Amino acid sequence: MAIADGIQVLENLCTSSNISQFEAAIQLMLESDQLYILGMRSSKALALYFEYVTERFYPHIRQLSLEEEFAYDRIAINTTPKDVLLVYSVWPCTKKTIRVAELAHNLGIPMILITNTSLNPLVKIADVVIDTNSVNHPSGDTALMLVTEALMSELGRRTAPESTKNIEKIEQALNENPIKQGCRYSSNGSSSFRKNVRIDSSHSRSSVLSNVNWLSDSPVTQLKCWFS
Repeated sequence: MAIADGIQVLENLCTSSNISQFEAAIQLMLESDQLYILGMRSSKALALYFEYVTERFYPHIRQLSLEEEFAYDRIAINTTPKDVLLVYSVWPCTKKTIRVAELAHNLGIPMILITNTSLNPLVKIADVVIDTNSVNHPSGDTALMLVTEALMSELGRRTAPESTKNIEKIEQALNENPIKQGCRYSSNGSSSFRKNVRIDSSHSRSSVLSNVNWLSDSPVTQLKCWFS
């Protein structure tokens, strides 16, 4: 039953509309000066995860979800129409998320909405909408996570070689300041668009690199990154 539901969720996600909106979302991110992230209550974990991974190779991320009471201030004072607001808003939609997003919209800030239902009030004002159509599915969060992973991966690929250089800077800092005794990080590759990052240690996942998902495969000790 769970497998069948998961398959149905993925079928709902892979629509021609979502594919075109995915590309539009990436373009908005690439063209932005700063990318602001907003997600509250049940959407907060996704917003925090996106920032936690992406800021390691794309240092133009600004998180609004940690101190919700100051979200209005930061939108009103810090943003410009050259920035982009990425909103995670799953059903039931949080009122404060809607109000902060409406403020950004009124200030001319382009908005990317990731939601699980077309009934979300922000659909009407968002510039880009990725709707997983998974609100009534037990496996609905799978689609939201898949969208998040895909956006991070594609943003890392499109921003190479800068994204690669940022990861290499992290490697160097970790080599000079090891998190665990005997843990060393090294990278090799044929070009700036194809890099391999390996952990030469059997220690548990402790490195920030292990949380950059387009760097990782299943074994903790064999992290790989492809920019292709």
